[in-house]
Amino acid sequence: MKIAIDAGHGYTTSGKRTPDGMREYEFNRAAANEMRDLLAGYENVSILFTHSDTRDVPLQERTDK
Repeated sequence: MKIAIDAGHGYTTSGKRTPDGMREYEFNRAAANEMRDLLAGYENVSILFTHSDTRDVPLQERTDK
């Protein structure tokens, strides 16, 4: 089974923040990493991250993956 996970906007994209200043991407990235780690325990599962920690991947590029 192939599973794509997307953390949404890139780190430099302005967006919502938590009351203590955590960016939306930071929260989503942590959730995506947790999901990847949980799914790694299953056989025949491959994970694709459509986002990047080094650049803001445009929506079209993420959905094309």
